[in-house]
Amino acid sequence: MLLNRSNKLTLAGILIVVSISMTPITNILTTPEGLSLSTLPLFDLLVISLVICASVLPGYYVFLFASLNSAFIAWGILAMPHKADLTAALQTSGPGLVSLPIAIQFVTAFVAFIWVQSASKAIVRADRAEQIAQLEHDIAESRQQVAQQKVQLDAAIQEITHALLSSNNERNFSRISTQGNPLWTIIGPINNILARMERMRHSEHEYQQISMELEQLLEAVRVARRSNQPLRPPAYGNSARLGILYQEIASLQARDNRLKNSGLLSPYDRG
Repeated sequence: MLLNRSNKLTLAGILIVVSISMTPITNILTTPEGLSLSTLPLFDLLVISLVICASVLPGYYVFLFASLNSAFIAWGILAMPHKADLTAALQTSGPGLVSLPIAIQFVTAFVAFIWVQSASKAIVRADRAEQIAQLEHDIAESRQQVAQQKVQLDAAIQEITHALLSSNNERNFSRISTQGNPLWTIIGPINNILARMERMRHSEHEYQQISMELEQLLEAVRVARRSNQPLRPPAYGNSARLGILYQEIASLQARDNRLKNSGLLSPYDRG
């Protein structure tokens, strides 16, 4: 754990392989009375360390340990004490006894190297396929989100267009909703502008109506003066806005009539 935390994974792997190799090596070195034909299979157990080496270390390390194992095998068989059966076998087939376990080491190293390389490539391909699948999934989600945003944006534009057309055609003002609207940042100012336009249109309508009522009231006053008749309220004379003005004018006319009838009105006022 300490070595792993120190980012010394290679050194940790070497120590693992060496510790595994020490078990058969120790058994071989401590064989009593020397090596015999029955102890030669102990050299083959060194291939276990090669399999572990290929799994925990970079690929080329397996050939390094295969060479070290082969050197130990050659030294052990040729230099260590022998029993009689091994001595006789070496005299008849010595090269075969040495080359066979060494060949097993390198064949195992080569197979382990190929296996690890294939597994690494398969892992890389799997990771790449997973990344591609994730990327395709993300792209599909992005396209779906873009499509949804486009639909929402089109709906928001249509709502704004409808509100502007309604306001332009002098219809009732309809406030644009900001809930779930992707253009909510500009909806507020647009609603304020439309509300101001509605108030201006309402004020203009009131102004036109008052102007028309004043014109009618003025015409009624003129008719009353020319005909010397009581003031007749125009069609809009009873409205709340001009009702008081009409009452004041009618009161003044009644007073003038009383003064005229009593002879107190001056000739200038009569004209």
